[in-house]
Amino acid sequence: MSKFNLSKKITINSEDIDLYLLNGQSFENKSSKIFKESYDLWKKTWKQTFFEQNGSKELFSDQFSRQHKIASLFYRGKCVSMIFFYFTNMSYSSSREDSYFRAWPEEAIGKLVRDGNKIIIGSNITVHEHFRGPIIDGHIPLKNLTLDIGIQFLLDSDCAAMTGTMRCDRGMNTIAFSCGARLLQPSITFHNGPVDLVSFYKKSAKLQHPVVSSTLWNSRLDLDAKENLLNVA
Repeated sequence: MSKFNLSKKITINSEDIDLYLLNGQSFENKSSKIFKESYDLWKKTWKQTFFEQNGSKELFSDQFSRQHKIASLFYRGKCVSMIFFYFTNMSYSSSREDSYFRAWPEEAIGKLVRDGNKIIIGSNITVHEHFRGPIIDGHIPLKNLTLDIGIQFLLDSDCAAMTGTMRCDRGMNTIAFSCGARLLQPSITFHNGPVDLVSFYKKSAKLQHPVVSSTLWNSRLDLDAKENLLNVA
């Protein structure tokens, strides 16, 4: 694994980033170094986040392993960010009663399915603590690029929309609106912090950094390519 001088500000050349798509449910994926690196970053980051929010570091692996797809960005062999995707069909009550929607009022869910019941639950945008700030090509924050990858994923699927439970205290709601997100419910309390519930409708979603994100998306490596999960029954 590459070593990094963390005493200096890190600047990443976008050409040195690799994008991998993982299936959190695949046993074959679980044996790979890419999967392990991704899981370790997610676990460390969210344990710390929940401790800061709730005073608890309890975290269960099924939040990771239930995902249909995980987009992981790597820099020189190190996982530096990721975003989760879970496909669902909101025409079923079992989908509407998924634990993800425990903070979502019925009115917000009704707005979410405005353009159709096939949606992506987008969640867990995770950025390595040493790779935060406008570090990509000297001006792009990694969290913005990671959400752009989420938009690319939505646009390449047959789903009508992607959810967002966006933290207000970290500015994730502002980034979401820059990607064309529509506000469904403002500033509700979730994990002891304010979040905006939003929908990224395919018809209005847009990329903040189309050149970089499209280049990454077009060169992605899907570790579970034998399954085409971008289409939901």
